[in-house]
Amino acid sequence: MQRANLSEAEIQLYLYILGNPGCNVADACRKLKISKSTIYRAFEKLSSLEMVNSKSNKWETELHANSLHGLIKILENEQRKNRRLIEMLKTVESRKLLHHNSQISGMEILDEEETIERYIDLSEMKWNSVFVFGSWEDFNNVRNIIPTEQKFINNRIKNGGKAFVAITKDGPATREIIDFNHEIDKKEERVSKKAEFYQKPVWVNVFDGNNYVSLWNFNSHGRIASTFIESAPLAEFYRNFIYKTIV
Repeated sequence: MQRANLSEAEIQLYLYILGNPGCNVADACRKLKISKSTIYRAFEKLSSLEMVNSKSNKWETELHANSLHGLIKILENEQRKNRRLIEMLKTVESRKLLHHNSQISGMEILDEEETIERYIDLSEMKWNSVFVFGSWEDFNNVRNIIPTEQKFINNRIKNGGKAFVAITKDGPATREIIDFNHEIDKKEERVSKKAEFYQKPVWVNVFDGNNYVSLWNFNSHGRIASTFIESAPLAEFYRNFIYKTIV
């Protein structure tokens, strides 16, 4: 538990309560030889992690230990953040290895979970507009990513970003995020249009304000995958292509 960033007092208190259910603070202070103020801080930390609780109205009495699920959840979140940080650092390192005159600064191949995480990361960045092209239906057939897109939209609206969206297939999943209603489009700072000339499964996002291009497709196992590229000429190409498709 030390590796989970719990202090010595927090570990001792948890183990004591675990072995002595229903104990009180006085028991813990006397047995562990730790001051009441330190015990209180330790209890607050363990309580915030849902590792301990008090059955009475006062926290000093009837202490009980819970499972480690709260701590595990926090560690899993930290693990995801660290994995994302590692991937970002790998991208930085890969850019250093590319020739300084290269027009493509970096490229990554992402699996399904990495694709979703990167998508949310992109929604939290500052940019002026996002240009979108593809079929939302195809990807929702293998995974419900409507909540992911709704989070993306909410972040976009919060940050004042506009959207230009060319949808190649219509359907129930698409209608959850776009209903081609002019008034709603106006409210959400979005211009949307059906572009049914291209039927292959793809979901392209490119931004005005950076040179990132996110290209979703499927891997050989039929799961969502993506290619993430930072390239000024490629980003400019997709921005122009999507904009001309819509207007």
